Amino acid sequence: MAIAISIHTPPLVLLLATLTLLLPTTFSASSNILLSGGFLTAGRSLQYNGYALAMQKDCNLVLYDAGYEVWSTGTAGMGKKCYLYMQGDGNLVIRNGTGPVWSTGTSIGVGQYALVLKPNRDVVILGGAVWAARTGLAVT
Repeated sequence: MAIAISIHTPPLVLLLATLTLLLPTTFSASSNILLSGGFLTAGRSLQYNGYALAMQKDCNLVLYDAGYEVWSTGTAGMGKKCYLYMQGDGNLVIRNGTGPVWSTGTSIGVGQYALVLKPNRDVVILGGAVWAARTGLAVT
């Protein structure tokens, strides 16, 4: 797959192009990726193969493998109407009606980020350059 990129390509397009190259061709942006500004409300999840990263009604974010819990934020019972929010600074936050109850602590600066449930069951935050000398040439 060839992708033409110039110095005028918006950061979100670059992030999505990178994700497209890194993920298998069965990748579906709507099912396993949460972009900056996106959120998961209670009862919603990111899914890939038999994996699910679910925002539960009890305020807990849980990763499931074939229906079995393999990881969680441990935030069950910490609020009502909780939701998961991918901030534009790289921080992933669970919020309730009164404020944040959990976060990844990964606020590194304004940019375009993506929470990705990967084919190997890993959950990662990608995107946002921390620093650049801006000496890159256009790739055609």
